[in-house]
Amino acid sequence: MTRITRRRVLAAGAGALGVGLIARRGGAAEFTYRCGNNVPATYPLNVRASEAAERIRQATGGRFDLQIFPNGQLGTDSDMLSQVRSGAIQFYTASGRWSRASSTPPPRPTAPTSPRSMPRSSRRSRRTA
Repeated sequence: MTRITRRRVLAAGAGALGVGLIARRGGAAEFTYRCGNNVPATYPLNVRASEAAERIRQATGGRFDLQIFPNGQLGTDSDMLSQVRSGAIQFYTASGRWSRASSTPPPRPTAPTSPRSMPRSSRRSRRTA
């Protein structure tokens, strides 16, 4: 039967610490951020985001990993918003579908009508009315 001594406990602790340090260097990134969007992977936003993610990974020595999830892989905009709120992903890029559905521009707002901005003929008829 083996006796538990202080020397053996310290040796086991040092060994576990060494294994932990080796595993950290060769393992996963210290920080992993996830970004989702609803545009295709070939869209310029995703092409540049992937390039930026690779440069960030190189600049930080692999400590920071930015993962891009294009093409609605993580769900719709409202799904991704829920995931941001719960902490499952760190941020997302909204697809812009809420702005307007048609390609025609919205009507311009009209300025309030003042007597000075109206033609003279309209001003006369307005006064008599």
